[in-house]
Amino acid sequence: MFSKKELGNTILYINSAIMKEDRTEELAQYLLGKIKNQTKGKVIELQLEKENFYPINKSLLVQRDIFWINENFDATMFNYAKQFASADTIVISAPLWDASMPTTLESYIKNITTPDATFIYGENGEIIGLCQAKNVYFVISSGGMFVKKYDYEYLETLFRDMFDLHNLHLICVENMDVRGEDIDKKINDAKLEIDELFK
Repeated sequence: MFSKKELGNTILYINSAIMKEDRTEELAQYLLGKIKNQTKGKVIELQLEKENFYPINKSLLVQRDIFWINENFDATMFNYAKQFASADTIVISAPLWDASMPTTLESYIKNITTPDATFIYGENGEIIGLCQAKNVYFVISSGGMFVKKYDYEYLETLFRDMFDLHNLHLICVENMDVRGEDIDKKINDAKLEIDELFK
């Protein structure tokens, strides 16, 4: 099993924004400010657009098995999973495109879903999560209606059942591209919702 290094109070910010001027990023930064003030933690940001993820294919799975057999857990392919498992707080920004999360976030999730890093299998094949984050925040914006069952419920189930992360918080703004909607009010209302989390 991987050893977990003490990194101090770390806030892992998983930024899957695609566009430079992103409304999700504005809310995520507001949230991060609140978290830093409360925890005095250090933010580690992953800009997923700039990361190079390993494709989950036969070659990777064979190589991963070789590393496991030789207990070579320092291989770079495990870095994302170890970082995720060790974070004290996790913030995920996810602007939805056509009701779906960015493919970079999907690739990231696949890369961190790693046995002996973010979870283990028990004696009877049950999944036991290994992640230590006290709080996980999902910051989501959607041009149209936000439908939980499309992607969010999958993430929610994965984080709870596989990673053993249960303090999940959702901050969402929807209908951001609908004509006539007051976008500034939606953003301000979401910030007020964030404020309530830290009272």
